[in-house]
Amino acid sequence: MAESTIPESSKCPLVFLGQTGLKVSNICLGTLTFGKSTVLSSLTDNIDEESAYKLMDRFAEWGGNYFDSADVYGPKVSEKILGNWLQKQERDRFVIATKVRMATDPSNPNEVGLSRRHITRAVEESLGRLQTDFIDLYQIHIWDAAVPLEETLRTLNDLVRCGKVRYLGASNLSGWQLQKWIQVQEKLGLEPVVSLQQFYNLHQRTSEWEAFEVCKGNGLAVLPWSPLNGGLLTGGITRDKPPETGRLGQEAKQDNNQAVWLNWNKHRKDDRIWNVLDVTKRIATERGKSQAQVALRWLLQKDIVASVVVGALNQQQLDDNMGAATGWTLTPEEMAELDKVSQPEKPYPYSMADMFMGDRVNRYNPPCTHLVVCCCQSVSLCVWQDVGAEETTTHLTNFILHRYTGTSLLQVLADNIEEEAAHKLMDRFVQWGGNFFDSADVYGPKVSERILGTWLKKQERDRFVIATKVRMPTDPSNPNEVGLSRRHITRAVEESLGRLQTDFIDLYQVHLWDAAVPLEETLRTLNDLVRCGKVRYLGASNLSGWQMQKWIMVQEKLGLEPVVSLQQNYNLKERASEWEAFQVCKGNGLAVLPWSPLSGGVLAGEVTRDKPPETGRLGEAVRQGSNLGGSPNWNKLRQDDRIWNVLDAIKRIATKRGKTMAQVTLRWLLQKDIVASVIIGALNQQQLDENMGAATGWTLTSEEMAELDKVSQPDKPYPYSMADMFMGDRVNPFNPPCSF
Repeated sequence: MAESTIPESSKCPLVFLGQTGLKVSNICLGTLTFGKSTVLSSLTDNIDEESAYKLMDRFAEWGGNYFDSADVYGPKVSEKILGNWLQKQERDRFVIATKVRMATDPSNPNEVGLSRRHITRAVEESLGRLQTDFIDLYQIHIWDAAVPLEETLRTLNDLVRCGKVRYLGASNLSGWQLQKWIQVQEKLGLEPVVSLQQFYNLHQRTSEWEAFEVCKGNGLAVLPWSPLNGGLLTGGITRDKPPETGRLGQEAKQDNNQAVWLNWNKHRKDDRIWNVLDVTKRIATERGKSQAQVALRWLLQKDIVASVVVGALNQQQLDDNMGAATGWTLTPEEMAELDKVSQPEKPYPYSMADMFMGDRVNRYNPPCTHLVVCCCQSVSLCVWQDVGAEETTTHLTNFILHRYTGTSLLQVLADNIEEEAAHKLMDRFVQWGGNFFDSADVYGPKVSERILGTWLKKQERDRFVIATKVRMPTDPSNPNEVGLSRRHITRAVEESLGRLQTDFIDLYQVHLWDAAVPLEETLRTLNDLVRCGKVRYLGASNLSGWQMQKWIMVQEKLGLEPVVSLQQNYNLKERASEWEAFQVCKGNGLAVLPWSPLSGGVLAGEVTRDKPPETGRLGEAVRQGSNLGGSPNWNKLRQDDRIWNVLDAIKRIATKRGKTMAQVTLRWLLQKDIVASVIIGALNQQQLDENMGAATGWTLTSEEMAELDKVSQPDKPYPYSMADMFMGDRVNPFNPPCSF
């Protein structure tokens, strides 16, 4: 190789790859553009072998030592080109990464996936094409639901033990999948995962909410791919004219959405991306840099990022990208501005976490089913169901009566009912066959539990299932009366027992994650409550997928009482939990308990697009400009075509079936196999009776369920959208279900 013409001060810095001692250049040269690809039809302008050699030579001149490939690139051609070049180099000076999982020969049904057979063959073939004795970083390209994770990780562990692979990495995983990998590797004592290669840039930031939280807590390096979003962030295009060249141009010509990050029709309508480009253009002009360099520099200054995977078709593109590697930084003000303008709207439960996590940051902590319908001996107007895992045998009605009473912490609940009216509602609920009541210490605060307790005192206690929650502040003047510490939980449960006038709580739920307290402390405390007879079962509420998976990991590791249910905001408008948290529930036999099933009254059909609501929680939220209490933001709601299409479908089905829109909405939830019981609220008997009319005696047809599923399906963000592209034939009936 010719002597480098790049000044030493401009060459790539070397950084550690996560917690490993391996040093890599902070920019990695991706080789997807080497050879033709059958994976993405947009890769028609890939470069030939001689051009690829020149690019790799130039990258090495810049001080780059890190190359990323995959067996599917080409397929197989990219690795071969890289191997031919590597054969002429001093091997130990370079770090070579490649991937396994995708189909490289569609005619061979076993040349795909993460089975032991495929991985062991694939690694040998990759070693041969790369002309090397070992691979520095061997990454799984995407999840494989058809193969037990234990089989995959044991096989990868063997590759390290045999010296064929140095380190293991992941790519395109969701938070719960990555957390489960860590759970299995620790349980079996296997080689750890050290990095996550993920689609991440100024336009695509959804991984921050899930997968990157797992990376932060476990010391994994993030390796962003498509850092310029298929060329979109280079600033070479305008909103009025579609791109003509490159991957994005090819996708625009084909009107193709096979590549999840390249849909031009969606991009041109997305105000956020054009606002981002306005800011990167201004900063680039002020700093004398290109827009691509600003976008790459933003990534390089994220503390979780080790190296950014760039691609190039020519030396000009490569040199421009490498100009972001060193020698300058974005100011804190510029970083903050880019963070703000590129911030996507957070879906539930992350948006709810932001509301209550403000003071729950502790520098001493790392940052961060099978439901069976039971037959009852007596005739009941509600269906009874088991909750969660097999060992849990408590029977619940498929509706929970849940009502905030008194003056609540959540200000939108201004129309709550008084004690006498609440008692009448509970009596009526029991007449319907209801036996399951849900509360929380923060409702009122403390008033809801007291009202429930005074009613319960007059009843036969063992006929009812009582659930309540802990975590939220009930006395803002006391800094220790909040959270999930041992001190607060032990005091809170005693106070809840007193207000409820009972010796035990059937289901004690954490109301929200608490990042300020080690999860081990929380779960050991909850375990003690069960051991002491004060609590029968443990539940979670408002958790994300990785948080649920971590809970399960810790409970299994320490031999503690299991979590049996997840109470979550879930309805025909709010379905984001299906992608993360509910995957964990399905794989571990947890019951889902949807709250706000009518989305603050929206799904009851009581509002129209032309006129904002005036009553109820949604009306109060409109007046206050609030988004609390399960009530959506009205200004955003009225612009959301999807929700009005959902309401049209609900109305048509309700009219056809002689039901109300609320009943159709509730029935849709009740027919989801993961749902055990739906948490309803009511202000009067009329509302309660209407809701209870969904409990039994009729069902939605399979066609009606399919129609509601389709019309209410939100756009799936990455990585779930990418998983849909490659999971088609990777469904194995012998493995637990992992999809909806």
